[in-house]
Amino acid sequence: MPFRSGLLLLLTLSISGCASMNKNECLTADWRTIGFHDGADGQTASTIDSHRQACAEYGVVPNLDRYLNGRNDGLKEYCRPARGYQEGLAGHTYGGVCPSKLEKAFVAAHKTGFRIHEMESDIRNQERTLRDKERHLKDAHKALAEAQSTIIASNDPKARARALADLQTRTGEKKALERDIENLKRRIDRLKQQLDQNHSGADTRYQ
Repeated sequence: MPFRSGLLLLLTLSISGCASMNKNECLTADWRTIGFHDGADGQTASTIDSHRQACAEYGVVPNLDRYLNGRNDGLKEYCRPARGYQEGLAGHTYGGVCPSKLEKAFVAAHKTGFRIHEMESDIRNQERTLRDKERHLKDAHKALAEAQSTIIASNDPKARARALADLQTRTGEKKALERDIENLKRRIDRLKQQLDQNHSGADTRYQ
């Protein structure tokens, strides 16, 4: 099958899903090409079971030999270190599909990419926490201003006493939030520096 036809088939499979090949796809399938694209996508050999189930109602039985030959060639494309790195960066898990002679380098690259992915996730989590703390600090400033206004303006001793107690509580919260925010900012800066260093070296190695 020409490359363009194979690409169209891959797009069709991606849209319809490997487990839902339609009648025309089953009747015209080039099983070597399907195997190649499944291999190049890192699919396990059991993926052909989905094709078999989808095509059974049309009386089509996949050609296992052609499928596996194609998949083996596809795995050579998938199991490159550069692909392993990109899969790790995307947070994809490795399904143990690579041949032993290709697996070691692929797994090492995947681990590198996945470690960077986790660092990026950590930074996003820390930044969300920082935004929450900053929002709480803004609320604390507002509450402090209201308490101070009540202490100054109110003629009700009880109201002023409550406001004073609230002022003391909010002052402690404000100081704690300010400390947390500064610590988070320093942590995020360190993580970003580490991320840049890891990215720079890995991007060059696995380009």
